[in-house]
Amino acid sequence: MRIETQPAASGLGTIVELHGRLDTNTADAVERALMEIVARGERRLIIDCAELSFISSAGLRAFIMSMRSMKEAGGRLALAALRPNVSEVFTMSGLTKVFEIHLTREDAMK
Repeated sequence: MRIETQPAASGLGTIVELHGRLDTNTADAVERALMEIVARGERRLIIDCAELSFISSAGLRAFIMSMRSMKEAGGRLALAALRPNVSEVFTMSGLTKVFEIHLTREDAMK
């Protein structure tokens, strides 16, 4: 799992790109990275999942915990560019009703 962060265009938050598998072996590191961004005071977080090849229940938990922290801080967390297999996990788990999900990173920045 590779995690890359960068400022969004026009200073509209932080973009986190996830590359690889988000599973039991990598979920803690991803959750820590996302929580650190929230703790720094960021109030807009876009997770770009275009290169996320797999997500397990541990990965879902990392996203859920990060979203809760962001909401408690008065911020917004959005997911973007989910691959079909990752999108299916969100659909099957009912989390498409919980998360803000966009087709592209650009849509999430609006």
